[in-house]
Amino acid sequence: MKPTIIEARLLDDMERLPVIDAHSHLPIERVRLTEHADALTFYRQYTRLVMFAAGLDEAEFLRMHDPETPLDERFDTFERYYEVIRHSSAARSAAIALGRFYGEDRLTRDNFESITARMRRLYQPGVLYRTVLVEACGIRAVAQNAPPDESDFDDPLMRVVPMIGLGGEWNDYNDLAQQLMTGQIAGEVDDYLEMLRGRLRRLRAAGAIAFKHFVHPYRESDARTARHAWESLRHGERSAARSSVANPLASYLSDELMTEVARLGVPLAVHSGVWGDFREFDPQHFIPYFQRHPDLRFDLFHMGIPYVRAMGRIAANFRNVWVNLCWAPTISTTMAAHALDEWLDMVPTNKIIGFGSDVRWPVEKVYGHLTLARQTIASVLAHRIDRGLLSHGEAIEVSRRWLFDNAAELYALRATDERGPSQQFPCANGPSLSRQASAWRDR
Repeated sequence: MKPTIIEARLLDDMERLPVIDAHSHLPIERVRLTEHADALTFYRQYTRLVMFAAGLDEAEFLRMHDPETPLDERFDTFERYYEVIRHSSAARSAAIALGRFYGEDRLTRDNFESITARMRRLYQPGVLYRTVLVEACGIRAVAQNAPPDESDFDDPLMRVVPMIGLGGEWNDYNDLAQQLMTGQIAGEVDDYLEMLRGRLRRLRAAGAIAFKHFVHPYRESDARTARHAWESLRHGERSAARSSVANPLASYLSDELMTEVARLGVPLAVHSGVWGDFREFDPQHFIPYFQRHPDLRFDLFHMGIPYVRAMGRIAANFRNVWVNLCWAPTISTTMAAHALDEWLDMVPTNKIIGFGSDVRWPVEKVYGHLTLARQTIASVLAHRIDRGLLSHGEAIEVSRRWLFDNAAELYALRATDERGPSQQFPCANGPSLSRQASAWRDR
């Protein structure tokens, strides 16, 4: 991106602002270091969606990231698709990260092995997350949505956001039906619900800062209807329908657990839009929940893409709804910028959260995703400055709200800015790890 003069000034100042990664799938560092990483990891996560659209099939994708297959053979597959996906926002975030950490703006036959070798030097305890997340990105805290075995409530950087249910949600009956028929779940729906409530209470006591759910079609329900659906599942009656069929059990469980989350005093993060048959993730499905739970704060993810205009109207209409740009600029910086400009017309600036990396495997791409988010914000605010609607100082104030303040307030993370990196991210081996990180950067 070649910024305008106004955008360049904004970006320069925005790089000095503290940041909260308001949605991530990163595990704690020691877990990530047990997993494989090579140059193709930069193209493992969201670039795969663009590659699938270009013709890559699942078998090719799995082989491209199979460490048992020689890297040069896997690169052959990557190379066949790279040219047609390299102009996407997802690929741009990879290029930005490659440039920041390895001095290259693309993978080629001449550099993919040397980049892989350099990655091994970065992927060291106390070095990887400090160098990428803390020093390069200025991140003060990460809202971590990761499986339970990858969570650590004692990690000062990662703030855990568990799923509201057990490993998924309920609008697809099949998983729950299988568990009921095989005896993995016993008892009645009330027993199951009380077990889930107890789980939420234990996780909150352990330090969970929020819980996560998925948008799904709503159907008004009550305990009697839910018990009937439960018994139907127990006896083998199931439905695989998802996109247009709301089921009463999902709505009942969601309603009851939302009441518990509100009682625990934490927000509910909600995936909306984007995936597969995205009609089932239309954020408008959740309007009845916003109305039924006025004391619960909802953080709607991913700008609701492609329902970005409806998402803005939801935030304007409901005082208990925040809207989150997490991942959106990596899907399309253009769509995200246009939507954010519209949101600024009608949504209070304290209701917009400007960054969530949504990264799982390519740690360095958190920086790439953050750069795209900053560029998106800068383009919107610069346009307003140019039209005389904002001053530079006001734009930086808004940027700080979107990149730090709003997430800090919603998720009760205000102290992360007050303590600063030196206290917020202690290292087991003391200052030597900081020197390690600095030594790695100097190579």
